[in-house]
Amino acid sequence: MKTIIKLVLIYIGFQFLGGLLALPAMFFLDKTYMLAFALVLASLMMIWYLFKKDYIRINEYTWSIRSVSVLSWMIAYGLGAYFFATWLNEQVDLPNVMEDQFMDLSFNPLGVLGIVVLGPVAEELLFRGAILGLLLKKLSWRYAVLISALIFGIIHMNPAQILYAFFLGMALGRIYYKSGSLLICMIIHVMLNGISTALTICYPDAQSLADMSGVAPEGWFLLVGALLLAGGSYYLNRMRELPFWKDPVLAEEVASVESTNEESKK
Repeated sequence: MKTIIKLVLIYIGFQFLGGLLALPAMFFLDKTYMLAFALVLASLMMIWYLFKKDYIRINEYTWSIRSVSVLSWMIAYGLGAYFFATWLNEQVDLPNVMEDQFMDLSFNPLGVLGIVVLGPVAEELLFRGAILGLLLKKLSWRYAVLISALIFGIIHMNPAQILYAFFLGMALGRIYYKSGSLLICMIIHVMLNGISTALTICYPDAQSLADMSGVAPEGWFLLVGALLLAGGSYYLNRMRELPFWKDPVLAEEVASVESTNEESKK
């Protein structure tokens, strides 16, 4: 648990460091570009650190989509989680203390890069690849996914994002546990952030999914989300191939490689 706390503190530290390094941009660019530059810098530093310290596993599962069928069903599952989490968030209606910043960043090219691409990549490497990967060594997969999702939700700090991020973290955590693929998680996370950003740009005054659709009531989004979640969950339960932490032979090989790497560092 100490390692996980350290990683979370480093993540927060990089957010502050990114902000400090971006401060000089205020003399040449507006505040939105400074925020976008800070987000990009923090994400890049986190990505660099996780690879530098070997927190990310390099194996046949990590960077594979497994198959077109697996990727398609996982995207469906991720979309279901998105619809359901968004609907749930709208019912709770928690204060959004970062609404203005998100709106500004959504209309900024550098901000879009940070929100849609670099941010999700860094978060998947940290919360699924490193933190969930560590928890899966110690706990049952259910507790591991739950704890990693709680951390993922709380770390967003914005009340309006916590519940949404927690639910999305549960879905992505289950996908990572069943598939062993960080690439699939990254694709889904990038896609969902891209959808949110696109909707913000196209419907800046909308307060809900129903407002954006113009015709469909919220119940339909909930129904579609539930069907996609059910279909994706059924497919997840029937997946036969095992990621390395469930495959005893491959797990032993990975442990041997990690042990060799640790010895070489000493």
